[in-house]
Amino acid sequence: MDILDMVRKNILRKIEIMKKSLKEAKIAQLNAPSAMESHSDTTKSEMEKLVTALEIDISRQKNYLSLVPNNLTPSNQKIELWKNVRVNNKGILMNIIIVPDGMGGDTIDGIRLVSETTPLVLQIKKGEIEVLEVR
Repeated sequence: MDILDMVRKNILRKIEIMKKSLKEAKIAQLNAPSAMESHSDTTKSEMEKLVTALEIDISRQKNYLSLVPNNLTPSNQKIELWKNVRVNNKGILMNIIIVPDGMGGDTIDGIRLVSETTPLVLQIKKGEIEVLEVR
């Protein structure tokens, strides 16, 4: 399985987790007392907000999934989106994949997904961090 397949699988896993949470939140929302039944219980309102937030997050993850290319472009040693870059950051070896904003933060098989506008990627592009390999 190549790294992009692992990224896709990671996004799909997140979507499934969110869908389960969404299902549970909708059930909790339906079972919560309405404003007419309880003036002080805000559970229904809170669950409504949670449902909306989860629906937005699922939509965002689906959008991220559509951004993942089918395969990596041949390495031209250029630091750009979807490149797997190994760096030496002040003695710390790092293996990263540069991803669109909002997709960073996860680690898959020791490879960290790092958003393209993070200080780390900007320093790599400026040559301030030693690049060992670009794939």
